[in-house]
Amino acid sequence: MSCRSLGGTGRVGSSTAAVLLRSEPGLDVALASRSEASFRSLVKKRPELAAARFVRCDIDDDADLSAALQGVDLVVHTAGYGSSAPVACCGISQDCTALLVTSSAPTAVTTNCFAAS
Repeated sequence: MSCRSLGGTGRVGSSTAAVLLRSEPGLDVALASRSEASFRSLVKKRPELAAARFVRCDIDDDADLSAALQGVDLVVHTAGYGSSAPVACCGISQDCTALLVTSSAPTAVTTNCFAAS
């Protein structure tokens, strides 16, 4: 079984991924983010996430999102732009959620989990 954590290098996404890695041995967890540098930095701070993979994904790009969802069973969506701009973050989250539902329809995704902070 495979899991894609959108916004996986952020606070909520990385914490969720850590719990999944610890509680579901054998689960293929990939943290999706725009920046591989943020993934590498995160793994240095949180070595328990070293078992996760990185997948590049810009949630504002339909093709990126569709590609990131290929072959995935579970999507954990925690992506956003942070609390410094709560109104913008809410809009991005809503847009991405709608796009996620649309993009996951033609893929193998069977479960979506949405979270926000």
